[in-house]
Amino acid sequence: MVDDDVSALYSVVGTYKRRITDPKDVRLVVENAAHCAAGIGAPIFGFNQAWDVRKFLPQKPLSFTGWVGGAVGVIGRAPLYDPSLLLRADIDACLTALLKYRVIFRDDRFAFVHKRFGGTGGNAVVRSDTQHQNEIRYLRAKWGAHLTLQPTKTAIRLVVHVPRTQ
Repeated sequence: MVDDDVSALYSVVGTYKRRITDPKDVRLVVENAAHCAAGIGAPIFGFNQAWDVRKFLPQKPLSFTGWVGGAVGVIGRAPLYDPSLLLRADIDACLTALLKYRVIFRDDRFAFVHKRFGGTGGNAVVRSDTQHQNEIRYLRAKWGAHLTLQPTKTAIRLVVHVPRTQ
């Protein structure tokens, strides 16, 4: 599932990000992540949400906890999205997967660029500050210490905390 506001795919490995434009290469990146996710039993896979090379950690190119958004892959039919969440269902689905399966697959070497909550399509008709706040309160109540908020200059960053050492 790809958000309607995704505009590019970048490799964030190295000194400079590299835009991947060939549709065959984009397909290979997605299929490789799907194959890896299926191989480790992860029901959800995705990619880095930061396309700034300074935020990429070369010693940690993959992540097995956290959450993915913008471009989300689902292996099989589980976990189901919470129908009461219109804007933040991806976070809840990832936490549900971590609770049930103990793993997701995130390939941090690649990032799909998207402008979250900025477009006129998708859920724009139901998107409001009130809806955002209600969903954040709901997620905080449901997931407690596993979800924290970090205010930034432009938004509120939601951080998933599910320790995993292997």
